[in-house]
Amino acid sequence: MERRFNISNGSRKYKLNTDVYAMKQNNSAISKYYIRIRGIWEELDAMSDLPRITVINEEIANFLQVLTKQQEEQKLFHFLNGLDEE
Repeated sequence: MERRFNISNGSRKYKLNTDVYAMKQNNSAISKYYIRIRGIWEELDAMSDLPRITVINEEIANFLQVLTKQQEEQKLFHFLNGLDEE
C-alpha cells in the first residue's frame, strides 16, 4: 500500500482518523473530551507530509492562511460532532 499510494504510516493515519470520527463525549467533562480529541489531532499534525516552505511571498501567505482556517474548521466540526446533546 505504501508504495502504491505513496503514504507513509498510512495505516496509523487511517486509525487516527477513524478514532477522531468515532470520538464521543459520552457524559465526560468537555475539557476531558477536548484533551482526548486534541491528542489525536496533534499526532495527525505531526505525521503531516507537507513540505517545508522556506520563502513566503504574499500569495503563499494567503494560501497558508486559508489552509490553516480550513484545518481549524475541520477540527471544530469533529469536536462538535462528538459532543453530547445536552
